[in-house]
Amino acid sequence: MAEILKLRVILDIEEPVFRDIEIKSEDVFLSLHKKIQEAFAFDSSEMASFFMSNDNWDKGEEVTLMKMDFDDGSSSGEMKDVLINSLISETGEKMVYVFDFMLMWCFYVEVIDILPVDVNKSYPIISHSFGTAPNQYSKEVTISVSDDKHMLKNKPSTKFSMDALDDFGDPDDLGSEFEELPDDIY
Repeated sequence: MAEILKLRVILDIEEPVFRDIEIKSEDVFLSLHKKIQEAFAFDSSEMASFFMSNDNWDKGEEVTLMKMDFDDGSSSGEMKDVLINSLISETGEKMVYVFDFMLMWCFYVEVIDILPVDVNKSYPIISHSFGTAPNQYSKEVTISVSDDKHMLKNKPSTKFSMDALDDFGDPDDLGSEFEELPDDIY
């Protein structure tokens, strides 16, 4: 028998802002992703992931918008394929939802109730709203390489323009200070 999960979705900002979403337990994570976007008036233009969590809000198993292959050979479940009740189904279970990996909008999602299906409702629905959601693009981008372990292992190379070399002049005008290197140096 189908059940409805009542989820409290709290946006991680200073002001209290949350939405309660009711969704069928056998729906897929993509439906929940779309409903969260609607509930907070975001435009779904960026990547997102759900992370199964615990009482400390630690990130666990990841469900991604698109299939992702990881370094260890495993891959993520895709939102369009993974049923919500395959990962959460009980009151008190938690997830972290991250949207836009540059702006890092973070939402804390918790199952606050399990309800019977109301045949007069078309799920998923936003059953309660509290607070005013910020504009999706109101957040400033702050990039700190030290905060990202992946970037520490894979630092991007420095890019420069060849025009910057103009300050050094023409290499043919270096004069006799520099000798030609022998061909067999390598």
